[in-house]
Amino acid sequence: MADVSDNKAAWGVSYGQLVKREFFKSWVNVVNLSFIVFLFAVAILAPFLANDKPLVIRIDGQLQFPLLRDLQASDYCIFLAAGVAMIQLWLVRRNGRRVDPSVRG
Repeated sequence: MADVSDNKAAWGVSYGQLVKREFFKSWVNVVNLSFIVFLFAVAILAPFLANDKPLVIRIDGQLQFPLLRDLQASDYCIFLAAGVAMIQLWLVRRNGRRVDPSVRG
């Protein structure tokens, strides 16, 4: 019975793995990617960072959320885009397929 690890080694690496390996060889690429992720996080959190309303307040014993009540449709679109991006990244990582080295060559 053949070893499973030998079978995986025979198939080589996927295109995504090749691209990732080349991308992460340079520290400049990693720094720039980190900066882009930071800007994306700031964009997602912008409605919470730059506002004049409290997130949660207690008025007459009841909790109220004035910031969430006053969000616009564009704010919710950013949350939706972030969710879609996270799902796409998860699907790409889950569906990494291997390419036969003879076909790739």
